[in-house]
Amino acid sequence: SMHYPIIESIRDSFGNVPSHLDGGIFDQVDTDVHLQVGQLVSFEGRAWDPQGRELTWCWGVTYADAGSNATGNEVTIGWTPLEKDVGRRCYFVIEMRSNGPFHRSRSYDHQVTFGYTVDPPAL
Repeated sequence: SMHYPIIESIRDSFGNVPSHLDGGIFDQVDTDVHLQVGQLVSFEGRAWDPQGRELTWCWGVTYADAGSNATGNEVTIGWTPLEKDVGRRCYFVIEMRSNGPFHRSRSYDHQVTFGYTVDPPAL
């Protein structure tokens, strides 16, 4: 019997997707994409819950920022890297959880992280 929701699909605006989504806790996508400060990146996600509960998504850089969230089985997320995100490994984290009392991993049910390089602004 399945207790926890899963992210069924998630894709960034460059077409990057996790290599497999098998109901695990954590998936990481290491992209070869170089981003510029201020460049918009979008993500399309879809999740499914076997018990039909409301799903909440939250996201942010390196850790999920609870200030950015949405509810529903489908989500569209926009992210614009800032100067503080410049570096070889900038990780954008997306977490999804049900509104139930128990989760696959403490505070969330499934997490997908996308890794980018954010280039320094031209001087």
